[in-house]
Amino acid sequence: MAHLSSIHTRVDPLFNDINNNIKANDDTSVRETLLQALRGCIKNGGHKMGEKIRNEILDTLLDQLVSEEESISGSAAGCLGCLCSHLEADQVTDLVQNQMLDSTSDSWAVRKGHSSFLAVALKESCTAVLSDDFESQILSNVAALASLDRVHLAVNGVHAAAYLLHHYASTTPQNAPSQIIAALKKSLEHTSNDVKIECSRSLTWLMQNVDGSTKKENGAHENGDDTPAGYVVPKEYLSSLISSLLTVSREKNTTVRSSAESAIVSLLKLRHTTTYLENVCTSLAQRDVTTLQDLQKNKLTRILSQEVSEEIDTTVIRS
Repeated sequence: MAHLSSIHTRVDPLFNDINNNIKANDDTSVRETLLQALRGCIKNGGHKMGEKIRNEILDTLLDQLVSEEESISGSAAGCLGCLCSHLEADQVTDLVQNQMLDSTSDSWAVRKGHSSFLAVALKESCTAVLSDDFESQILSNVAALASLDRVHLAVNGVHAAAYLLHHYASTTPQNAPSQIIAALKKSLEHTSNDVKIECSRSLTWLMQNVDGSTKKENGAHENGDDTPAGYVVPKEYLSSLISSLLTVSREKNTTVRSSAESAIVSLLKLRHTTTYLENVCTSLAQRDVTTLQDLQKNKLTRILSQEVSEEIDTTVIRS
């Protein structure tokens, strides 16, 4: 259906049919499947929707967003995140104010849905959502989410932070917000192993998905040209993240340790060059330099050829 929505000129009947089925079906697994199908249709054909059906779908998704069924709430969040690209500016404003930003006065189910929505909206519709009016609020909200004790909310905050950094790295890398990088660094020190793992995975995802980051560095960078353009995370913050990841790489939990090692390889672009490694070592404490050099010699070189594509969006069903 997602492919059909991209090639047909009249998509409203398709969207109307899916919307009616979502509202009429009580079976959780069927509704989840329909919501996943709707997300694909919105992503590929949402720009062709008429105003009436678009508003009806928006109402349906907002109802599903606060479902106590985690799979339904997450799937609805994914749809809403994609839909933001096709809504009027005043509608997006209302959603940011009332459906995305976290509030401690809301119930657990509402906070879970809102934080998932915020994360996916920053992934799929960042330009529409991150307006000048709300940029500061969104940055503060994401940083606060990532530091919460509630693992689900903290993970959504970490994912949102990665999506934000992806946006800045793709548009204005020199403006990457320090509070978001600080939030990720703090997440690497979280009491929950799940949050540490997701933070490491999110950093790996970031490096894999920024344009050009997986390509071989050009001759200038290989020869040690220290130009800011090569840094996805600004150089002044990179060493701080690497230092935290080195601490995580010393932990006993195998998954925590290996995810940190993969993040170090990705952040330093070790599959393509040693320039970033050499530059970072000049600003690390000697203990960290020694740890990093030992890690590269004994472990990192072995995983250079084992890159696994990361996907951190938990609102998408995967086989």
